[in-house]
Amino acid sequence: LGDLMDEGSIASPDQYERYMERFAHIFSLKSIPSNMTIFLPGDNDIGGEDEQVTRFKVSRFNSHFKQPSIFTLDNIEFIKVNKLQHEFPRSHKLSDDKTRVVLSHIPLLGLPSGFSAEAVVRLHPHMIFSAHDHKSVHFAGELSTGERTLVEPLNFNYFSDSWPTTWRFQLTSHTVNEVIVPTCSYRMGTFKMGYGAAVIDKKGDTLCYSVLVLPSRF
Repeated sequence: LGDLMDEGSIASPDQYERYMERFAHIFSLKSIPSNMTIFLPGDNDIGGEDEQVTRFKVSRFNSHFKQPSIFTLDNIEFIKVNKLQHEFPRSHKLSDDKTRVVLSHIPLLGLPSGFSAEAVVRLHPHMIFSAHDHKSVHFAGELSTGERTLVEPLNFNYFSDSWPTTWRFQLTSHTVNEVIVPTCSYRMGTFKMGYGAAVIDKKGDTLCYSVLVLPSRF
């Protein structure tokens, strides 16, 4: 979901290659089929927060992570939205028999804007996953307008030895849920870290989500 490299936006060519090798090693990318991974650029990768987004940075990222904007796995469509560059597949034809999951580095409902509303209305997603804020948050919004109607933290029991907390979301054609996935990087300096995990039922009616908690650095 972006920020794949710590300083990719300002890295020299040699540093960038080392970052890439480290990233591929950590997540064992060589052992995973390419059609089972999706990569999004974040501001740490191409700029956009403290550094300017440039054509060079975007081209360098795309040359290392060559992927289309839409992935289809069985009856699920994963659609990339790049809020840093205000890009999404505007010409994509929606299918009634597909469950659409939008992936964005920067939250869409979390940071409302004209672009966010356009992306939500035109893509009509059943679910949105985003990142950037390094914490677990749930938003809900109207698909007809792209307006946010709910915001709440997703609190999970960090010290529990039992099964992790699980949230269940109904996938409808009227409202959309967005979940901010927490960071999995110790470098971000946050107390609660983890990997997001989601399961969609075969009918595409329900999505269950949980956070696989990582040990705290503090």
